[in-house]
Amino acid sequence: MFRHILAPVDLSERNDHALDQVAELAVPGTTTVTILHVIETIRGVDFEELADFYRDLQAKAERELERLREGLEKRNVECRCAVRYGPRGAQIVEFADESSCDLIVLTSHRVSPERPRGGIGTTSHQVALLADCPVLLLR
Repeated sequence: MFRHILAPVDLSERNDHALDQVAELAVPGTTTVTILHVIETIRGVDFEELADFYRDLQAKAERELERLREGLEKRNVECRCAVRYGPRGAQIVEFADESSCDLIVLTSHRVSPERPRGGIGTTSHQVALLADCPVLLLR
């Protein structure tokens, strides 16, 4: 049984499958789910220079996270939302550690041995390799 499940989302429709799995794994009254969206910052550019841009992205993310939260709560899943800034993989792993998550559930695309282009360096693979807790990658 998992007490705290982290569901990182990229705000695409691919998240629906992951959140369906999260709802199946969550035990009402026992499991808390956090839906996390990480806004990737632009390296080499001071955060304050793009503050309005990031603020707009955060407002959009918060609206979508609220919609996702409502969907899970209709399924009797206790849920909260969070937004972080920075490199996606590192922020997801850091959040999971700070929040004592005991499972991370996220989507990943298929990687072919013949064409691993981009597969090993993806956010999902970074999280799978670096997280201290179990990671469920869904395709």
